[in-house]
Amino acid sequence: MRRNFTVRDGPKRRGCLVYAQASDLLLGAMSILDPLEVILHTRVGGGSTCEGFSGVRSVRPAWIVVLSEGSSEADTLAGELADALRAGLLTLQPVALQPSVPCGGVMHDLRCGAEDEWDCIRLLVWVGATNPSADAVRELFDWLGRPGPYEVLPVLNSGLDPYAVLPSPIQHLNASRFDMDIGETVLDVFRASGIAPTENRVFISYKTEDGGSLADSLFDALAHAGFDVFLDRFRLNPGVDFEVRLFEELADKAMVVVVESPLIATSPWVGMEVAFSKKHLLGLVALHAPDAGRAPVPSHQRMTLGDDEVQGSFAQGDLKLTAKGTVHIVDHLRRVHAAAINRRELQLRLSTLWSLLWSGVAPADIALSMDGFDVTSASRSYAISLSPRPAQLEHFYRTERRIAGSGRDPAVVSPVAGLGAGRRSQLVWLAEKAGVSHFDVTGLGELANLIAVGREL
Repeated sequence: MRRNFTVRDGPKRRGCLVYAQASDLLLGAMSILDPLEVILHTRVGGGSTCEGFSGVRSVRPAWIVVLSEGSSEADTLAGELADALRAGLLTLQPVALQPSVPCGGVMHDLRCGAEDEWDCIRLLVWVGATNPSADAVRELFDWLGRPGPYEVLPVLNSGLDPYAVLPSPIQHLNASRFDMDIGETVLDVFRASGIAPTENRVFISYKTEDGGSLADSLFDALAHAGFDVFLDRFRLNPGVDFEVRLFEELADKAMVVVVESPLIATSPWVGMEVAFSKKHLLGLVALHAPDAGRAPVPSHQRMTLGDDEVQGSFAQGDLKLTAKGTVHIVDHLRRVHAAAINRRELQLRLSTLWSLLWSGVAPADIALSMDGFDVTSASRSYAISLSPRPAQLEHFYRTERRIAGSGRDPAVVSPVAGLGAGRRSQLVWLAEKAGVSHFDVTGLGELANLIAVGREL
């Protein structure tokens, strides 16, 4: 659905209409089979089911196939994984829904309308256990033989040897492992299908005097779970500009975790870190242990820890997470982190599209790309890449490679708020060396105006 608008409606009216049009265009372009964003296809015991999900806010559509190797053990595990994925998708965002699918939910083979979507991530999750059946192997070979990106993620119990239970074509792939519950692999599936970010970057905010022990315990738990964690005690070298480094670390992260303690409200640093997270749409979670005070964090973003999730006390300076608390917190933060980075990516896409439309670029001249937009305007073409975190070498490299030989003007858009003079100079240098223009997110209007009149970037 596209809405028409005219300038004579006035700036405010026009702004509302352009924003609505941008939302319609973006959400319409991102859906697999409108209004679906994710399709979950489960194949167990020779039968298949198909489910659709919307409101997940995935930046790219995804088709996930959970395929059992064919043994009874794998059938059970595949069903449990499908249940866990369903629950995860429905809780990833508060607006997530499960609408009906055009196929009616019954599939007879590994085929789907999602295959016709050029930017759809196609992921087959192979659930292995003992011995794969001939039928399952045949479907795997068919999947791997299709043109285009058809990915495979093996899922195995951590005690199994992949060379003993996986078919030869996927033995070289790094499997997602679980110990007790196959639901432990949900985040890996979300990462591989583009629903969750491949990196989990977290900033721990705390009051040193009384929250240090719990912050250290949280750092250990998240680091062991594969998070990139900033805790000033471990990540700041002597002699660095403390304030500059803190804000740069905040800019590079997707969420802030506040460790509440009795003195937390007296820390000006915690207040500034929370304010930064709110202003720049980072994820925000406050961990509230017994006897702790409260940071300036909304109540719905506070996670209260039970008595069995911590041990020790603030008074003794030895408060730490228990095994139960670690599992609970890591699982919760993974979900919040995924939702936060998806929200930032979508907001950046919507803001970019809104700016282009507002500047007069026709909707028909804007196409969604893997990491941004391709635009044609005034007989000139452009490739815009978007990053919700400050751009790094990889963003310029990918963009330069994407436009090689096409004649398109390339640009990378990313936030620079919080970056010191050194990091900003590095961005300018990278842009010049790569031949790719860089724009801060606050400069989207300038970028859109240049494109609208066909200017060189």
